[in-house]
Amino acid sequence: MQEYNLIWYGAIDIFHSTRGSYTHLFQNKPGFKYTRYLIQFFASQISMMDRTETIKMPINSTILPFLKLPEFKKVTTNFEELCEKRARYLLDKAISTNRKLTIMYSGGIDSTLIMVSLLKIATDKEIKDHIIVLLTQASIFENKTFFTDHIIKKCNIESTFDFTHYLGNDNYIIVTGETGDQLFGSMVIRNLYIKYGKEFVHGELTYENIEKIFLNFTLDDKTLTVEEINKIITPLFKITNNAPIKITSVYHFFWWLNFILKWQSVYTRTLAYVKPKYEKTLKMEENYFAFFSDEEMQLWAMNNPDKLTKDDYKSYKYIAKDIIYKFDKNEDYRKNKVKWGSLGDVFMTKEPAKYIDDKINFGRDDIPESIWNNENSFV
Repeated sequence: MQEYNLIWYGAIDIFHSTRGSYTHLFQNKPGFKYTRYLIQFFASQISMMDRTETIKMPINSTILPFLKLPEFKKVTTNFEELCEKRARYLLDKAISTNRKLTIMYSGGIDSTLIMVSLLKIATDKEIKDHIIVLLTQASIFENKTFFTDHIIKKCNIESTFDFTHYLGNDNYIIVTGETGDQLFGSMVIRNLYIKYGKEFVHGELTYENIEKIFLNFTLDDKTLTVEEINKIITPLFKITNNAPIKITSVYHFFWWLNFILKWQSVYTRTLAYVKPKYEKTLKMEENYFAFFSDEEMQLWAMNNPDKLTKDDYKSYKYIAKDIIYKFDKNEDYRKNKVKWGSLGDVFMTKEPAKYIDDKINFGRDDIPESIWNNENSFV
């Protein structure tokens, strides 16, 4: 039987109770029940891979070398400076190779910060000659003032619904805002603020507090017992206990798990939509980039865990919103803009591959049963 090591897989296909086309192949496998519970808790569409390789996940997987957790070291660089440096690097790459830098813009915090960084460092001619902004009507409404004041006045605009024309096409460098969420936290935190309050979210990290959260989570109208929850929590604490920095609060527990388990999946998920004719010309870190996957940005987050949020969900990514505000002076966006999924409608119109293996082959037909690792940490 052929062995598979994946760098991305369609989690919904395997783990979703009603939409999972291949759930029947895996539902009786060792560790399936608890992994499914964990994935649904974080986000049903996100495949999980431990980029520190502390635990064994149930899907045979390989962490790409440039997506492994950077070795921790002290850094003092300002996040705004890092964004401008990253923007300059990507634009210079496009100019030096005579390609167009193509930005997937949603109007959300991450993609707006990318555009702010580019508009600050680029000349009008560089923007005109080398930048394309992909957007939709929803992108305009998500940050209408920024669109009317900046994008429409300076930028070349195309539809995000056509992003597969650019993905892997070697005339373009496509840039997404992926991994921005992983730098700052987790969507899970929003529900925890609502359900438990800020004192709990920013309170001491204890096994009992995490156990309480998982015990109150239902999947298919079912809850797990304490003993079953331990099957999930124990591997998660192995990851946080192995962190090179101290993880001391409930917030930072979920931030670190997001930072570790979802990083590669989020980086690679857009790649699953590449057209077959561009599979061989698609090159990560050459014509595809996630803006926030930069090693220095990761080290910034690891050195500044106190700057990821303040004391409520609206302060999530406040550093990013402050940078945007300095540029466009939109106080309402700064105060009230919160994270929501921005590109779901775009992706829903496309058919992705079912998995990508470590040789960058795209599985488009079936998910092989041999991807499962029976000796995983959730047995």
